[in-house]
Amino acid sequence: MLCYIDKEGKFVSLLVRELLRFATRNGRCPSVSPHEMEFLKGGILLKRELGKTYSIMDDETGEIVGKIESGDRVVKANSIEFLISNEEFDGGEFVKFGEEYKYWQQELSHYERSFLSSVALYINYKDCCVVDDNDAPLYGTALIKLTGLSNSTFYDVVKSLLNKKLIYVGEKDNLKKQYFVNPWIFYRGQSINKQLRKRYFHDYEIRQLGGIKWETLEPKRKPKGRR
Repeated sequence: MLCYIDKEGKFVSLLVRELLRFATRNGRCPSVSPHEMEFLKGGILLKRELGKTYSIMDDETGEIVGKIESGDRVVKANSIEFLISNEEFDGGEFVKFGEEYKYWQQELSHYERSFLSSVALYINYKDCCVVDDNDAPLYGTALIKLTGLSNSTFYDVVKSLLNKKLIYVGEKDNLKKQYFVNPWIFYRGQSINKQLRKRYFHDYEIRQLGGIKWETLEPKRKPKGRR
């Protein structure tokens, strides 16, 4: 077991068990602030101080076995095992399926699930509009081709999903209809257009929250200081 000490001999990081063992063996306990003690209760105390160098001491022998410079990173054994057995994966763009989808899955027909899975990778960031690779809205004919459904089945599915409030169909220039997917089912990115909550799906009853209407739910706000 290794613990960290600064140049003054004060402990910076060690397990609670080791801290108690050290205090018993030496008759004293390293000085820590109440804030640091809260971290110690949780298991490990990590104190960051820029511009300082810390020594790594073997608490069995007291031997200084290394140093930690400012900006160095300490990796725990279980983290090393994770890095050995795992690697980063980039499968390209992806869509986030919400937990809400589980509450609908058993009620959706085969054709409805087929429609939703077909358009999932074509929804736009922020407004969840179904678009092509150039971010231009996909209209009826193009969507029928994309989903592989017959004309009559396609419009039956659209009608059913509209009734369930899982999609919204809006008109552009009173001629072509744009298709939007309810972001509670799936979405992209980390933010959405306010119109989805205020207009398109305002009366959607969120099943995972006991049926509360979306319009009555306060939107999540980012903590101050985060962009």
